[in-house]
Amino acid sequence: PEWGSEGGGGFDGPRFGWVPFPDLADRSRRVVRGDWDPGGCETCGTGLSFGEAAVSLTGSGRGLLFVQGDVDVRPGVRWRGLIVASGSVRVEGAEVVGGIRSGVAVHLLAGAQIFGSLCAIYQGFTQAPESLRPVPIPGRSWLLP
Repeated sequence: PEWGSEGGGGFDGPRFGWVPFPDLADRSRRVVRGDWDPGGCETCGTGLSFGEAAVSLTGSGRGLLFVQGDVDVRPGVRWRGLIVASGSVRVEGAEVVGGIRSGVAVHLLAGAQIFGSLCAIYQGFTQAPESLRPVPIPGRSWLLP
């Protein structure tokens, strides 16, 4: 899939607004890789979490998860919020309420339940104030005249 348009700031990979994926680690509450259990608290927000490599989500939680690689949502997990991966997303025996965006493919296996919810995505952003810092926009001012 296309991650951006031709004159969209020179991005050739996934980004969060004007922020390229590699820069998200500096804006995240936590940087994760491998097996990750956000604590199992389905009502606690994890804020913005960034995966530097493939991540296997092994516990329930909520928030924003951006991964530079593949994401595997394991059986029994309940995630509420947004998952964005530069690679594939695989969901088996798990529930995702919110949204999923993959740079390759989303694989829904046995028992996968996906419920699109803009409210859950919005709640993820409200629990991630670290993602709301202003950034300079290429070719533009920080503030408009």
